[in-house]
Amino acid sequence: KDERVGLPLGEITLPDVLKKAGYVTGMVGKWHLGAAPLFHPMKRGFDEFFGFPGGGHDYFKADTQTDTKEYLVPIQRNGKPVAENEYLTDALSREAVGFVRRHREERFFLYLTYNAPHTPQQAPDKYIERFAAIEDQRRRLYAAMLSALDDGVGHLLDTLRDLNLENDTLVFFFSDNGGPVAVNGSSNGPLRGAKGAVYEGGVRVPFAVQWRGRLPEGKTLQHPVICLDIFPTAVPAGGAQLPADRKIDGVNLLPYMTGQTDAPPHERLFWRTGGGDFFAVREGRFKLVKSRDGQPELYDLDADIGETNDLAAKQPDVVKRLLAACEQWNSELAPPLWPNPAPAKRAAAKRKN
Repeated sequence: KDERVGLPLGEITLPDVLKKAGYVTGMVGKWHLGAAPLFHPMKRGFDEFFGFPGGGHDYFKADTQTDTKEYLVPIQRNGKPVAENEYLTDALSREAVGFVRRHREERFFLYLTYNAPHTPQQAPDKYIERFAAIEDQRRRLYAAMLSALDDGVGHLLDTLRDLNLENDTLVFFFSDNGGPVAVNGSSNGPLRGAKGAVYEGGVRVPFAVQWRGRLPEGKTLQHPVICLDIFPTAVPAGGAQLPADRKIDGVNLLPYMTGQTDAPPHERLFWRTGGGDFFAVREGRFKLVKSRDGQPELYDLDADIGETNDLAAKQPDVVKRLLAACEQWNSELAPPLWPNPAPAKRAAAKRKN
């Protein structure tokens, strides 16, 4: 519960903006933006909260008497510990559906953040039995956890349809990172890398949008987008105003999703690991990847989605341009609010070896 670690209080959240515009705002699931009371979701724009403050949780048990064992901390409802006996994924789905049903006559914003398929790998038999043909235990559990999530999302979408809310509800579905292949049996193939990397296996994730009657169904946007685009898309879609006193990093995707324009939403997209040891920039078909002390790598993602053929030596002008763009972008970022753990981890690894 370190008061130094959390989403800075000066940042304006999506529920902050929508709440001012008359929306009832609710969050269900994993917060992970500060466990100290001053960072609590209900102090960051949410009217209701059901979930847990940290970065992960056990799926079957919680201890209402502890706040020190992160994966066993109490499940909260509006800041108060509650006893929860249902499988966590199912409980989050239940609460999300309940929020929609309670507020079906109002304008609402729901932020549903499943813990699944994050570790620990746990699932009830009713989901595991669906994948008895998968011999590898980790893969079988991973599939079971995803199946529970899939059921929950389906139940929520069915609820919107049953309540005749589909045409009035903009839905985003996406993941925060690629699979941690070595940990839970996930596979990012044919992509290179995994969670925590700036290769495609770490940063390329599913991103689906639904708005019945407003967006064309079955359409694939051919140009890359990023989760930063959700804020400047949802705010005008909901009839609210974007903050005028700060730079908004993303773009409004509605003109691209509705077909008003077929231009790329972004000239470039950037990524950097938390410690700054690796960064990447995507410009059209080209992607540059570089480590802090290593040589730049360049890939043509249209021809080489697996990032196996380094073109840096053959395309020096592209490398120079993208390196300059990365340096400019990096210079505009705010300094980290807490220490970079990477040097200490590297030093510990050297001592161990």
